Amino acid sequence: MRRFGIIGNPLAQSPSKEVFDAHFSKTGVDAEFHIYELENLNDFRAFLFRERPEGLLVTIPYKEEVFAMAAEKDHPDLLATNMISIRYENDDVFIRAHNTDFTAFFEDLETLSPDMSKPALIIGDGGAAKAVVYALKAKGYSYSVWGRKDENGKRVWQDCPAHVGELGLVINTTPLGMAPLENECPPLDYTALTPGCIAYDLVYKPAETLFLLKCKAMQCKTANGRGMLDRVYRMAMDMWKLS
Repeated sequence: MRRFGIIGNPLAQSPSKEVFDAHFSKTGVDAEFHIYELENLNDFRAFLFRERPEGLLVTIPYKEEVFAMAAEKDHPDLLATNMISIRYENDDVFIRAHNTDFTAFFEDLETLSPDMSKPALIIGDGGAAKAVVYALKAKGYSYSVWGRKDENGKRVWQDCPAHVGELGLVINTTPLGMAPLENECPPLDYTALTPGCIAYDLVYKPAETLFLLKCKAMQCKTANGRGMLDRVYRMAMDMWKLS
């Protein structure tokens, strides 16, 4: 039986097993999907040899670390991966890093009819943010990235951007709002947002994060990341020939 799965931490919120199991049942594909909530990737290759997956979805916090391990990279300039294909040869294992996050994100964003004449703000600068940056840059969007910096041994937010009132799009790429951080959100000046600005949160559970609720209160159009996620799943099924 073919084996696939997802790695990340935490993964309690991920619907991936439910989605893939339903797909296998419907199509008759002889495969199984596993949830691998790993504490770290110190013995990642040993883990791969033990479990023998053909492919894995990769989520927070391992998008960049797994990318660095890959021998082959579809998008080497992205520096992060959300999906890998794995090949085993004798005593060696070869990882190919894919990234479908940027395509899935932009396809979902386009359903909201964003105003490309206004700038976008990307909140966070991790692996997920890299895909969003790649997508907006490829489509000619004006954007800025707002993240954290190291200060006295701590990671602290940089100063809040001054152009919040000019934004046409604001995207949260951080895990703030997702369990166990349901009561947290980026320290944006939400009162400066203008009606009609699109607020997009890559977090999809809960459906309305505190970030989205604060944006909604300012009459912004809001969307969570479930549409993007469903597109990622479909692309993974195609990539791994599971359709």
